[in-house]
Amino acid sequence: MEADFIPYFSGAIGTLQNYVGVGGMFRVGKGLQKDQGPPRVRSSMPLSQFYDGTSSWYFFVGIDGRYVAQNIFLDGNNFEDSHSVDREDFVGDLQAGLVWNNRRFRVGYTYVIGTREFVQQDEKDIYGSLSFSLHF
Repeated sequence: MEADFIPYFSGAIGTLQNYVGVGGMFRVGKGLQKDQGPPRVRSSMPLSQFYDGTSSWYFFVGIDGRYVAQNIFLDGNNFEDSHSVDREDFVGDLQAGLVWNNRRFRVGYTYVIGTREFVQQDEKDIYGSLSFSLHF
């Protein structure tokens, strides 16, 4: 059994989003050095999708916080008036799941709970992702 912690900083400057963030992921399992983190669910979780095709497995839990300066999907069009909502400046995600690798393929499940992204949002974002990868 092994355990590790992967800290990170993230950011984006562009037409769709401008943000800075910080977070980290704690993993427990076997063969962690052969895998650089679970498959990504959102662009805000900047972990690699590298794995080398050896057998490994792990459970993970991660937290991510971001300051969002601009999000075109909530703020509306950049160049003219359009529909928009009152955006939350500070948002975050909590994610947990498991990953299993063998010589030919990788299976990962991630469950995410995200904070509200705009003032009128009724509930938090809650979703999951199941991914399959084939090693060539």
